[in-house]
Amino acid sequence: MFCNIEDHPTATTPSPLRAGLLRRKNIIMRKLRRCLLISKSPPKDTDIREKCRKWSEKIEGLAAIALHEPQLAYCAFTLGSSRRWSFLMRTTPSISHLLAPIEEKIRHTLIPYITGHMCQSDDERALFALPARLGGLAFMNPVEVADNEYSHSLLANKAISS
Repeated sequence: MFCNIEDHPTATTPSPLRAGLLRRKNIIMRKLRRCLLISKSPPKDTDIREKCRKWSEKIEGLAAIALHEPQLAYCAFTLGSSRRWSFLMRTTPSISHLLAPIEEKIRHTLIPYITGHMCQSDDERALFALPARLGGLAFMNPVEVADNEYSHSLLANKAISS
């Protein structure tokens, strides 16, 4: 893909067509900037707490499913539910303390229902958080990764947002 309109093969085309391409490029870049907007100040804590409460209820629902279908609950969590708060972590600064209820539900409800094993220590919880290729189950700990996710997102989008 061409990063600069001047590098495009049609850069030598007549000016009306070139003007149309430039307008189209500007529209696409504006939409892209809007989609990748990263907030500098966090939204209200009450909004985030409400979202976390709803997500905690969904984790309880997955735990109920895990009684009969543990693989289904595991897939739904790793490929679905955890992605929702992953977006929030990437776009909102300093929210790790607000994600504690989600971590409590993961640690004390979901993991025991899926694996049949209660996490007794932080080291055991860290093992479950490892990716599968390293012997874990990819049960992300949102409290531990929230601040890193935000800083990595800022670095990745620095060129677009500036």
